[in-house]
Amino acid sequence: MLPLRRSLWLFSWLLLFMLGVQFAIAAPQGAPADRAQRVVHILAYIAGDYGGAVDDGQVVSPSEYQEQQEFSRQAQQLLQSLPMDAGSQQLHAQMQSLITAIGEKAPAERVRQEADQLRLDLITHFNLQTAPQQTPSLSNGKRLFQANCIACHGINADGSGPQAAGMDPAPANFRDKDRFDTISPFGLSNTIHFGVSGTAMPGYGQFSQQELWDLAFYLSAIRYDPQQIEKGKALFEAEPSKWVERFQGLRGLSAQSDVQLLGNRNDPDARAVLSYLRQEPEATRSIVPSLTLSRERLNASWEAYKAADPERAYTLAVSAYLDGFEAVEPALNAVDRDLRTQIETEMGLYRNALRNRLDVAEVEPLHARVLASLDQAQDVLTSTKLSPTTGFLSAFTILLREGLEAVLVVAAIVTLLVRTNRRDLLTRVHAGWIAALFMGVLTWWLARELIQITGARREVIEGVTAMIAVVILFSISYWLIAKLEVEKWRRFLHEKIQKASGKGSVFALAGVTFIAVYREIFETVLFYQALWVQAGPSGHTPVLYGTLAAFVALLGVVWAIFKLGLKLPLRPFFAASSALIYLLAFIFAGKGILALQEAGWISSTPVSFVRIDLLGIYPNLEGLMLQGALTLAMLFALFHTFVWAPRVRVAH
Repeated sequence: MLPLRRSLWLFSWLLLFMLGVQFAIAAPQGAPADRAQRVVHILAYIAGDYGGAVDDGQVVSPSEYQEQQEFSRQAQQLLQSLPMDAGSQQLHAQMQSLITAIGEKAPAERVRQEADQLRLDLITHFNLQTAPQQTPSLSNGKRLFQANCIACHGINADGSGPQAAGMDPAPANFRDKDRFDTISPFGLSNTIHFGVSGTAMPGYGQFSQQELWDLAFYLSAIRYDPQQIEKGKALFEAEPSKWVERFQGLRGLSAQSDVQLLGNRNDPDARAVLSYLRQEPEATRSIVPSLTLSRERLNASWEAYKAADPERAYTLAVSAYLDGFEAVEPALNAVDRDLRTQIETEMGLYRNALRNRLDVAEVEPLHARVLASLDQAQDVLTSTKLSPTTGFLSAFTILLREGLEAVLVVAAIVTLLVRTNRRDLLTRVHAGWIAALFMGVLTWWLARELIQITGARREVIEGVTAMIAVVILFSISYWLIAKLEVEKWRRFLHEKIQKASGKGSVFALAGVTFIAVYREIFETVLFYQALWVQAGPSGHTPVLYGTLAAFVALLGVVWAIFKLGLKLPLRPFFAASSALIYLLAFIFAGKGILALQEAGWISSTPVSFVRIDLLGIYPNLEGLMLQGALTLAMLFALFHTFVWAPRVRVAH
């Protein structure tokens, strides 16, 4: 048994190492992405300031015009240092066109449009994060401004601070509507982070991502008239879904300027609503932006595939599901479960088509079908208000579904230790699941505050931890079967799990409780975030009651397993424990494979088979093969224990 145990733990530690690598690379701002972000930052500066350098084909500010030329050349050099791929030639052509326009002293509108278009294409091409993961806090932004910026920009953010005298160029006046109508909060956050070369504006690299967004949104919101804001509030509250869709939710508010969002149209109602949403970005929280993101990534994926860039197309297709659609799954599940399953399946078929490099003509209808289903989902979600009953049941189902597997593992192991008179190990096992709760919440907090854990990495975390759980749970189940034979069981009690075997059991049992709980808590919190938004303020109370009811139900499951386990005779107890733990390993295997497929780590081969979410059974060949292998291994263990071993003893 010792070589087998060492092999199992070596495999588990290897998987843990892979998980650690995922955390190490969780921030998307690697070297290429950081340079791409700098190019985007420079382009935003050009789009906003070129008009102050050139007017009607004439240079009105030589110093600013020289600055525009220098910045555009710097952006070109950075772009040339980025990795080349199938889509790079178009980006380089766009950059050269922009440099030519600046050199020819082209009209400001043309330069702005070219710079903005190149910015958007760079963001899409490099999959840059252009929106915060949580709603920005304008009050915190104001605090940061007062602590770091008023010396130059002034208490009113109008550029009249005590240190502003003699600065060239002068500090920005954030109340200048003409200028800042062309700059997005995303552009401002980049400026704050990187600073502006050749000016007195330093970079604030010490700010966290969320602090950058807080400050950028605060500065983007201070130039509006209070009466206009009040008018916008009334208009928004009358038709919230209309306006959220119009401005693409928090993502649109973050990534686009007023000019981009309004389209230069003279629409006073739209301008008023936009002024209100700049002040109250929390109001944009809705299912619409996530579906919009999903459509955008799917369309970008389709364009990349047509441009003979299948790897990028596949990456964007994975992001369309994980960073877009997955956020609305809990809400859609509450009102139309069949549609949710349909979209999951269609997105999987589209990804498989890209991975298998099918002809463009074969992929096109798959792409169109997914877009049509997303439109249907949006219609369902925006027209269906989450009733109190649905909110309660959704909250109850999420916690019960996600928590049941973890609770079953912990309850079964605690009962096992009590029945084997190993209460001395209970403290360590309890420490395992309690640590998992803290680690899960910490991971969620890190994902919101410090690092960007994308949907793909989130699925990798779930998939890798599931695979570790499979290894440990299956080994425990196999060990329990071996103890069903009475003589072995008596000898086991006599030895009391001594020496290496006992130590291995301690770490295995404590480790599996940690993993089983950790893999559930992070996803549960994310699901609740989506449900909380969908329910709205009036639906929060039913959601809380549903959560409480599920918690009580899970406690009931723990109590039932513990009481039943204490009353069963030893042989039936070990048989039941082995069956339960094996079943959990079987479920984790299916769900782990599915998570890794959704993250794009392994391929998915659809087959005609039933789908049973509760048992982790999904119609894909890879997951079914692993579950089949586990089933064969368990059948072999049963055969060896009850058929082969008794015959060998009789023969001897």
